[in-house]
Amino acid sequence: MNTPSKTNASLNNFYNIAPYSSMIIKSFSSILPYRVIEALSTSNFSNASFKNLTARITKNGWAWFIIGRKLFIWRYLDEDYGSKMKASKCYELLLPASDLALHADLIWVQNSLHSRFPCALAVSPEGSIRYWPNVFQSNNFIDSVLTWDLNGQECQILIEIQPLGYILGTTTNSLVHISLDRENHQSINCNVLKPPQGLFSGISKKFSHFIFGSLPTAQMSETRQLIRVIKKEPIFDTDEILPIQIYVLFNNLIQKWVIEDYGIENFCGDCDLEKHLKEAFINKFWNRSTTHHNQISIWIMDIVLNQSDEIVLLVVGNNSDLPNENSFGLITLFGNLFVSNQSSIESPIKSFLHLRNIFLTNDHSFTVRSSMTSSRYHPFNLIYNLHNKSHRSNDRQSIYLFNSNKLYLIEFETNDDHQDAMEIDFQSNNDCLLGVSLADESLFLLTLKNGFVTIESNSSSQTSIKNLSNSDKEMIVSGQSNEFSLMKKIINLFVKGEKTRAKLMMEELFPFLSQSASITSSETRSIDRLNDMVVMISADICDHIPHADPRWSDFIEAENSVDSLMMRLEDSGSGSVSGSVMISNQLEEKLSFHQQYIDLLRQTHVWELLQSSTSNESRLPTRLILCEHIEKLLACLSLKKLQSRFGAIIEQTMKQVLQKRNLATKLENSHLTNQDLFYSKATKVDDFFWELIDLEQKEMNLDHSNPDENLIIAVTDIITNVFGEICLYRQTNGSIYGSIIIADCDFIVWNSEQHHSGIRDCWVKQLDFFVRCFQIDSTLSAISVETDDERWNQIGQRLNDLTDIICDNFVLQLKYLTEGNEKHSTLRRQFESIRSKCLESLLRIKQYNRVALLAEKYEDFDILIKLCEETDNQDQLNHYTKRFECKGFSKNLFEWYLKEGKQAKMLSSSTISSNDDLDEFLKNHDTLKWLHQLHIKKFSEASQTLEKLSSLEDQCPQRRKTMISIAKLASLASDHSSPNTNFDDQLRLLDYQLNLSDEILKKNSLERNSMKVLKPRNLIEILISGDDNRPNEDLLNFKSALDIVDILRKYETTELIKELELLIWRQAFQKDDWHLFNTDSPDVYIRRSFIFQLALSYFNETDKKLPELEPLMKNFALIDEDPKASFFFRAAHEMIQNKH
Repeated sequence: MNTPSKTNASLNNFYNIAPYSSMIIKSFSSILPYRVIEALSTSNFSNASFKNLTARITKNGWAWFIIGRKLFIWRYLDEDYGSKMKASKCYELLLPASDLALHADLIWVQNSLHSRFPCALAVSPEGSIRYWPNVFQSNNFIDSVLTWDLNGQECQILIEIQPLGYILGTTTNSLVHISLDRENHQSINCNVLKPPQGLFSGISKKFSHFIFGSLPTAQMSETRQLIRVIKKEPIFDTDEILPIQIYVLFNNLIQKWVIEDYGIENFCGDCDLEKHLKEAFINKFWNRSTTHHNQISIWIMDIVLNQSDEIVLLVVGNNSDLPNENSFGLITLFGNLFVSNQSSIESPIKSFLHLRNIFLTNDHSFTVRSSMTSSRYHPFNLIYNLHNKSHRSNDRQSIYLFNSNKLYLIEFETNDDHQDAMEIDFQSNNDCLLGVSLADESLFLLTLKNGFVTIESNSSSQTSIKNLSNSDKEMIVSGQSNEFSLMKKIINLFVKGEKTRAKLMMEELFPFLSQSASITSSETRSIDRLNDMVVMISADICDHIPHADPRWSDFIEAENSVDSLMMRLEDSGSGSVSGSVMISNQLEEKLSFHQQYIDLLRQTHVWELLQSSTSNESRLPTRLILCEHIEKLLACLSLKKLQSRFGAIIEQTMKQVLQKRNLATKLENSHLTNQDLFYSKATKVDDFFWELIDLEQKEMNLDHSNPDENLIIAVTDIITNVFGEICLYRQTNGSIYGSIIIADCDFIVWNSEQHHSGIRDCWVKQLDFFVRCFQIDSTLSAISVETDDERWNQIGQRLNDLTDIICDNFVLQLKYLTEGNEKHSTLRRQFESIRSKCLESLLRIKQYNRVALLAEKYEDFDILIKLCEETDNQDQLNHYTKRFECKGFSKNLFEWYLKEGKQAKMLSSSTISSNDDLDEFLKNHDTLKWLHQLHIKKFSEASQTLEKLSSLEDQCPQRRKTMISIAKLASLASDHSSPNTNFDDQLRLLDYQLNLSDEILKKNSLERNSMKVLKPRNLIEILISGDDNRPNEDLLNFKSALDIVDILRKYETTELIKELELLIWRQAFQKDDWHLFNTDSPDVYIRRSFIFQLALSYFNETDKKLPELEPLMKNFALIDEDPKASFFFRAAHEMIQNKH
């Protein structure tokens, strides 16, 4: 850490603060103590670990620094805020031992109330307390510990509430009042603050929860995380100190306490703001009809009190439909939030100020916000300037937002709806912010690089902000006919540093920018024209000719670019896009200029009005077009850097591009090179990559069987290097270009008139060339991959990078299409096909780690399953099942098992079989469902499933019998007390069919192995169709037929049963030749007849009866035609009836 030695001007240059900025940074002559500098220099700190240093400065002039267990304390500001300390003695104290990192938030230093010496209190994260009555005497201290179990919590934040001691907060929701013994000041007392458990507990209990929502229970409170503890500060010296009001912020809930005296701590109530904050953010930023509360996530970052004792919150909202767009708001609550005798108020929110131009770094992801447990890890903290003496209007207020990397100043008036934030970026200058304190009008900062500095409002900027010079107004009036040229002049002013002037001129040129009322139809047309103009200027920046290079003079005259944006300004040229003659510098300057152009649009209302513009005959989101222009500049820069590696290929390709543009002849009469001409048109850089593909195509056509591997590798490296950087930029800065999504817009990355499908087709063709070149197909031998591991690893890396770029592009385009419509479905199928092809190629060359990362990122579940199968990694498969549970991984896994014929593995896995997802999946797969049901001991359900399957089985009687047999066993194993007799009947019917003799099958033209399941009537007809030469077998078959009829009595109609009985007995009578019998002794012949033997066999077992005679004889042709047969039939019926 350096002591401050820079002038104010150099400091402002160091932090890139323009002279016209509304805030300026000034040096401060308070010098860091030698002990601190020495400790920092002797400690083994890396540049990264400096960010883990912890320090604090307070408005009462004290500063402290922690290095290990050493606490360094000194005064940086005299008690009179206006005077600066030129030198101050530093005191070194030893902090209590701790296994966790000690932090300055758990230390407080102040002037003692009991002596003229400063005192200090320190608390370790584990709860050890050390108090120094006099910091001048390092060995004179009092040790104590918290008197209750922290239960895994950590001490987090400490504030002073003098003269009543301190308030300590832990990582969840515990508050402790720490105070010295009132009599001898030699012991430390700790009193835990607990909200009342019952609704009417405590005299001071307030009822704000009746107004703003129900009071959370104590159990619910225990799950909340502490964010901040603050006290109401007296603004003036005459203000009363006691009682002390404490406000505690837990996630989205605020508590209020009043500390009257030692041991007298009154709970005033709490208020859960989550619902109200979500409602406010929806009303402010999103469409109420299409946005649900569940889509919105809310985080309160900090809490302060304003001059009117109203609670002010710094809140961030995020819509899950737009995950990269975070909206910041400064929300003021009504001052009577915790007053009991008030009428019901619909919402506690008084005002909502939208804070613009505030951005989170990648380190501050809201996906892990819920795990943060300390205010020192919050993306931003808030300081409210209670004084505002520099402002002429009492309504004007200012706040500061800060973290270790950035500081923002927001100045606003009471009625403002939104306001821009002015930024100081410490991180970009390899600096970091260690401590912040507001004293009077000045904000004091302790920085790593420059020690103590102050931030002050630039009054001159504020007083002139509402005034625009007459000359500027005349310029705007005279330039109305050429808004394009005038807007470019405004951009030049902004880049030059005259930002306030540029903003005012922009508002004067487009009056609707400063209007809060609804926009008229004519203004809507102006906004459309503004959108198109913004895109035109963006393209002009990218494609501008370098005026500083004299070789371009002929082209400048030819294109009549006198009013060009690139023209150098008369004073210093600082406002021009490029003042360099070196191509790489020109591109860097174009990129920088374009970024400042974006800054201008964002710092005015223009950015909010950017909706859509026409590009290549398609209406696209304007911000995405601007992002594409940035990407093309980045592509040019990347290509320029790659020329040292691939000079010949790049030069040859550029030459071909220029020939197709008919620009090659222009080189003959000038000193310009191919590179000069090519890089000057950055918006057409995509032509280069298509020309690369054409170059490869020609090579492939020349020698299809043996393509040039070096060329294929070089082109792949060029593409992956260039677009890899672009993908990284889009991921890092995508939220900046977050746009109003046009429903089903034809957004295609880098499309052009020649290539409407966009640059992605170029990458896909390159992928095809790459796979063909290295023969990464089904013919690839596993042995060749294993024997040349290093070579395939290099190939795998290139294939991985190319795959990542292609898939990322698909995902980006899909985001702008409505899920479920035809365009989205078509593109989704195309994405899945190419994704599978890419990852299959990587899997084929055994790049398992790369396959896993990409398949996880782009959710290719089939590939993840194949990977786990190929590597035999069941644990990883189980991990994916849990990780992608909500995205249908299990269903995909089951379908894959079915497709691959691995049903047994699907059912035998213990992890899967216990998963409810398998139950759901198998609802439409009864042939497998019963196995799963048996496995998980759902025997009754398995029995029912098998019964259903058996009823549908009509092809194989043996299979049907097996199903019914297992169903019966499952039913017996279930809890059902009464067995299902239907199973026995079904099995008996099947046994009759399966036991048919070969002769009877042959007679009925049936094959045993191919015989289908017979219906009962058909089976009966077959049984009674037997050969007369086998009377015993025939007798058994007829008896079986009658048994079948008995089985059917439970299930069929009486008419059908009678019909079948008549059929069987008539057929039995016809088995004998009755015309050969003698009527003299009918009983002798009847006893030997087949029908009588059948009756003896059948009726002997039960009380069954022969059908009545009349129905038997009715329509019986044999009897009708032969009186002798009729006689014997009557006689036989009579004898059988008499016998039984």
